[in-house]
Order: sequence, then structure tokens, then C-alpha cells
Amino acid sequence: MLSGIDFLNNWKKPKAAIYIRVSTLNQAEKGHGLDAQLSICKKMCEIKNYDITGVYSDEGISGTMKAHDRIAFNKLLNDGKEKKFEILVFYTFDRLARDIRVFLNIVDELNRLGIKIVSCKENIDTTTDTGEFMMNIYASVSHLELKTIKSRLAMGREQKKIESGYIGGRLPYGYSMVDKNIEINSDHAHVVRSIYHGYHTKKFSLRKIADILNKENIPSPRDKEWNKSTVTIILDNKYKYDGGIINNNENGIRWPKILNEKYPYRIKKH
Repeated sequence: MLSGIDFLNNWKKPKAAIYIRVSTLNQAEKGHGLDAQLSICKKMCEIKNYDITGVYSDEGISGTMKAHDRIAFNKLLNDGKEKKFEILVFYTFDRLARDIRVFLNIVDELNRLGIKIVSCKENIDTTTDTGEFMMNIYASVSHLELKTIKSRLAMGREQKKIESGYIGGRLPYGYSMVDKNIEINSDHAHVVRSIYHGYHTKKFSLRKIADILNKENIPSPRDKEWNKSTVTIILDNKYKYDGGIINNNENGIRWPKILNEKYPYRIKKH
């Protein structure tokens, strides 16, 4: 059995890393927040008798950014995999992440690496049984909040679908959103009709149609040159241009009809 002196001689301080973050470059340049966070974290390490092995600072990085997309935090995780530290100390949870999903993913990854966490402001220390219990409660509440947010978003999309049939995303070329209503963009609609006329009536190839549009300096759907792919996308949207039902809307709300029985070929210059 080890004596008290032998125990002290064999005991090593737990190795801790400190993580600090500010969200704007302006704050980083002026040192707003970084120095204060570091000072508090160092004091916590002193109180808990931790050996600080490194300080990881993300300057001008948003709290909604994923862990591996942050230069300093990504290095922190790599060092954690190499067992360079066993405890992560930070000022408050929102320094880890402001987005619930990002926060839960970070906590989960730290757990997999066997890294305990110490939050100075919330006074949660997962190196203790009580702290680990509190962290589980905090994570559970955050997870519930995330599910609630997702549920509300889903309800919002469903309501939007009921009211307008459209649940969001990029509108097909030929349409514009005006006061939350889908309306025909007359200039783009003219191009759509010309493409259908050229392909179905004139029997032009996709390449020839694209070349004509580029020669006439017609802007493409994504502000690049027209090509076979962009012309194909227009042709694949025939159901919508023909006035098909939007997203299978139960009220039968349809896309404003762009295609007519005849598709004029001439393309106006813009």
C-alpha cells in the first residue's frame, strides 16, 4: 500500500485544454472577450489543480459553425485523439456552440474521445458524478428543444403548403415570388416557351438551343452560360409549366401556367 508521500510523488495533475472563442474579427482584433475568457478559465484550472497543456482560440468564428470547420477547435479534437489532454475547460456553453445541433454533436464527440468538460459559468464539471448527471440533463433539455424547433418548422411548412402549396426552396426558372405568392416572370417565361418551341417544334438539339440563348445574351437560371444541362432542367419542369398541382397540395393549388398550345420561337434581347 502506498504511503501518503508515495501517493503524492506518483500523482500527476490532470491535463486540461482551454477553449476560447469570439464571433467577430473586430472583437478578436480588439481582444474583446478573449482575454476575459482566458483569465477565468485559467483561474478555474488553478482552483481544480489542472495542468494546462494548451489554449485553443477561434477568433472571428460563429458559434453556429461546425466543430471541424473551426481551425482551432479542429486542432483541439485532433490533439484530444492523441490524448494530449483529458479535460476541456471553457467559459460558457455558448463558447462551444450557439446552435443546439452543433452543441450536441460537439458534446457527443468529446464523450467518444473520453474528454471531460468543465464550464466555468454554468459550473458543470463532468469529472464528477454530479456534474455528469447535470450535463446529461442539460443535453436532454437541449435535445428536446431541438426536437421542438424541428416540429415547429415542420408545422410551419405544412401550413405554408396548405395555404399556398409551396414549401420553399429555389423556384423553377420562369417564376418569381411576389408578396408570398408565386407569379409568372414574364421575361423568363418567354424564354421557357422559346425553349419548348425550339426543342419540340423546330427539333433543335439541346446544344443548339443553348448556343442560341448564349448568342442572344439571355441570362441563364444560375447566371452562367446556357448549356445542355440547364436546357434539360427547363424541359424536365414541364409538369409545372403546364400548371401542375404544387407539391400535391390538397386544395389543388397549381403552378401558374406558362406553356400555351403554341410556343413562339423568337427570343427578345434583354
